[in-house]
Amino acid sequence: MATYTGLDQLDLPGLATRYGLGEVRAEPLVGGAVNSSFRLRSTAGEFVLTALDGHDAASAVELARRTRMFAALGVPTGDVVPDTSGALVTAVGPHQVMLKQWLAGRVHTSLPESLLRDAGELLARLHLLPATATGLPSGTRRLAEADLAGLETCTDREFRDWVIETAVLPDPHTGAEVVCHGDLFMDNLVERPDGSLAVIDWETASIDDPVFDLGMAAVGLCQSPAGDRIDPARLTLLLDGYTRLRPLPDADRARLPDAIVESCVLLAVHRYHRRGTGRAHRQLIPVAASARTRARDAESQAIH
Repeated sequence: MATYTGLDQLDLPGLATRYGLGEVRAEPLVGGAVNSSFRLRSTAGEFVLTALDGHDAASAVELARRTRMFAALGVPTGDVVPDTSGALVTAVGPHQVMLKQWLAGRVHTSLPESLLRDAGELLARLHLLPATATGLPSGTRRLAEADLAGLETCTDREFRDWVIETAVLPDPHTGAEVVCHGDLFMDNLVERPDGSLAVIDWETASIDDPVFDLGMAAVGLCQSPAGDRIDPARLTLLLDGYTRLRPLPDADRARLPDAIVESCVLLAVHRYHRRGTGRAHRQLIPVAASARTRARDAESQAIH
């Protein structure tokens, strides 16, 4: 579990000097399951300062490299701002911090239907990037044995039984692998003033099966208002936008419900390990069930 950094733990005047920002004012930003972020207003402009609580020095630099790479590839995202020495990540005592450009716009708590096609198109743009040129790892956003370790001591028996019954460790993907975001949720999308979408947070980016990334995006963007199922109309809009740029063969559409279920299990297990208490880890059980029902209905229609 991450230990979050507060403003009082950061030397803002020292940081301002190291980045050449002049006088600065800062306020916390909501969201972020691993890191702590702050909005900085300065005489040099507006920025996002992120304390990389969930990273060591090497992984912090790798995250900054990825972020710069996606910006250089033309993805609408907030680029990293180097300090005056050219470093992408700066140590402030025990904290690793990264400064990024401020993206003016709005983060929605539920993405409006009018933006779902644009979100699907944005995901397709990522999937069309040159995978071999990114230096990203392969398959790191998938459910693994390590994720399931320790669940035998879970006191929430219903949740534990659901994971055991539902979790299927993925087989190595043999089809085309693409650049995947791995976490296309509302809090990682910014609606810009011109109505376009920008995407942030590249910690889970990897090279993987595009259908898995679509499944994760469906969980992140296509749940019903009650959060108890995948809304078919929202999913249709997301896929319509995706196929504007990248075809989705029938075989991949057929695999999508399983990808949604896998994403639900992965996220639920991560939430359990991160928080341990409460009910956040159980909220995805009915969402996974709705994906299974959708798959069964599709199979029944195909048979008849």
